[in-house]
Amino acid sequence: MSRRQTEEALRKSHEALLTVLDSLDAAVYVADMDSYEILFVNKYLSKIFGDVVGKICWQTLQTDQSGPCSFCTNKKLLNADGEPTGVYLWEFQNTVTGRWYEIRDRAIKWVDGRTVRLEIATDITER
Repeated sequence: MSRRQTEEALRKSHEALLTVLDSLDAAVYVADMDSYEILFVNKYLSKIFGDVVGKICWQTLQTDQSGPCSFCTNKKLLNADGEPTGVYLWEFQNTVTGRWYEIRDRAIKWVDGRTVRLEIATDITER
């Protein structure tokens, strides 16, 4: 495979993944677990909160926060050795939208090797 073919295959793979994530009927975002910087959001989340990539999650996705959220799940996502513990499932009423969400959080390795939080939040307000 030539370099050009490899780059094209990589681009198509990236587009396919974005298509899947942007088709979900749920808010998806990735945030750095140390700095709380938002690294990725899908279209569902950006329709609600706008372009928040590069911003701090607790300053952007919640209201009245002077620091990381008291309910932040980061500490629940890693064991004492810093290894991911799996999916943490919880429910929460967002302070910006007022809507209730079923949330699935997990720690994953990001493309640059750092550990990040992946959050998938499904609106359950109408349940």
